[in-house]
Amino acid sequence: MKTIKGRRAVQAYYDNYYLDEHREYLSETRTAQEAKFLIKSLGREPSSVCDVGCGDGRHLKTFQQAGVAKGFGFDLSSKLVGLAKQNLSRNKNFVVENMSFTDWQPEQEAYDITYSVFSSFSYCLDFVEAQGLVGKMVSATAAGGIICIDVDSVFRLVRFLLKKVKHKETDELEFDAADMQLRAREERGGRDYRVTVALFRGTGV
Repeated sequence: MKTIKGRRAVQAYYDNYYLDEHREYLSETRTAQEAKFLIKSLGREPSSVCDVGCGDGRHLKTFQQAGVAKGFGFDLSSKLVGLAKQNLSRNKNFVVENMSFTDWQPEQEAYDITYSVFSSFSYCLDFVEAQGLVGKMVSATAAGGIICIDVDSVFRLVRFLLKKVKHKETDELEFDAADMQLRAREERGGRDYRVTVALFRGTGV
């Protein structure tokens, strides 16, 4: 089996397995519950939302149907972005783009809710990228708005990678349940090198 590592491994997962693996989980009912949770957390009806790692656009579609005036989403997977554009009714105020977290240059203070729900946050491959993404989400959110990051499901991706992708002993992922930290371990220059990938608790929605 060919070894796939890093961002290519993440993209291969989302392009080819993500929707089928979670088809029963990603229901309209659950999506509506999650959108309701976000609105309740905001404390009022939002006029604008930003979906970080929008996948097939299920949350944006729900917000659009609820009458939210403006929405923006982006995702690394061109296949999922194509589905998102199909799922959204034609509306110039709802835009979806194909880009990475690094490429995203957010519109400043533009959204009432900026969110990354389900496994989207697992695109971050190291702690620096994760922290940078959080900073961008904060800058994209208007005064009085909220950001929401759900990473409970990042470990589904880890299980997939460990099962489907061959790793050398010096190229591993590990989870510290006590500290709720996900780490990558690899050998760099003959030394054991560890990188914290994520240390955020999920929303529980």
